[in-house]
Amino acid sequence: MLRFRMFFGTAAILAGIASLCMPPPARADFSVKLQEGLTSETFTYVLGVTVQNGAVTVGSIGPNGKEINVIGAVLGDFSVTGTISDSNNSPGSIGYGTIARITLEGINVLNTNAAAKTLVISASDAGFTFPYSASDTMHTTASSTVTTASGASSVTFIGKADTTNTLFGDTFDTSPGIVMNYPQNPASQSKSGSLDKTGFNPLGMPYSLTGQFTYNLAGMANVSDSSAAVEITGVPEPSAWALACAGVGFLFSGHRLRRRWYRLS
Repeated sequence: MLRFRMFFGTAAILAGIASLCMPPPARADFSVKLQEGLTSETFTYVLGVTVQNGAVTVGSIGPNGKEINVIGAVLGDFSVTGTISDSNNSPGSIGYGTIARITLEGINVLNTNAAAKTLVISASDAGFTFPYSASDTMHTTASSTVTTASGASSVTFIGKADTTNTLFGDTFDTSPGIVMNYPQNPASQSKSGSLDKTGFNPLGMPYSLTGQFTYNLAGMANVSDSSAAVEITGVPEPSAWALACAGVGFLFSGHRLRRRWYRLS
């Protein structure tokens, strides 16, 4: 009986150690959301190809991190033929550990109604743990090309961060955002802009990051291309600067020692 208990006790310990060594489950927070009024559709990052309400969603991992490509979505009065979004909250992606980034690109939108309508497209990811300076800066850039023959239209982009780590949350943002106004014109018009805001402090806790487009489109207005990015960059702490300077000094002293050794030999 004693051997029986010891065996199962040891087995339980080994099982616990094995569970600690197993890789954590894949995060499924990264999402793209389309919303018109009270109607919305959310596409969550999943590796591979999925079909959701007629829209094809392709999830992949590349140099820019996790990517969601939504093709052929229809929501209310809007047809969205393409939306590509990236989150670099993935080890090995560009800027990982230094700059938090959400991008949206290749967005094509058509207002199929003869009246003016509003569509919001957002991309959000949670669990960012970098950077962690006391006063981070949020950088936003956006561009869009619009054809609006029946009336004036506008496109607005806002970056958001949320210290409660809530997807699509907002405790810090760049309101009123980058506002691109398009007067009535049957020909396509292209506009772009950028906006920065300092003072974001994640308080050493995970946070979410969101990029949000708002399309106020006249009847039958068409957006042939929209792209944007929101980034969080930090300011190096004084201790980090001191450490960097010490490292540079060490490298130079090592270089001098090597040169002296070569001369002596």
